[in-house]
Amino acid sequence: MADSKEMEVTLPDGRKAVAHEVLVEQANERWSEYSLANGLAFRAKLNIITVWAVEGETDAEGKPLLFINGIPVIALASADGKAPRES
Repeated sequence: MADSKEMEVTLPDGRKAVAHEVLVEQANERWSEYSLANGLAFRAKLNIITVWAVEGETDAEGKPLLFINGIPVIALASADGKAPRES
C-alpha cells in the first residue's frame, strides 16, 4: 500500500488509527425497488465513492476494519405512471 492515500480515522471506541485507501476495481450497483401503498414507487442504491482499510484493525470475526464513503441515490416514480394517490 505504499502508493495509497492515507488518513487518520477515529474508531468507534475513540482511538485514532491510520487508514489506507483501497481502490474499487469493479462495481455492480444494482437497484432495490419499492412500491408503496399510495401508488408511489422508487428505486434506491448506494454508490460507493471510497473504501478505507484501517491499519492493524479487524472486526470480531477477524475481517479487516473498513470505512466506506458512499452516496445514496433515490429515483422516484409512480408505479402506474400517474400521480401518487393521497394516503
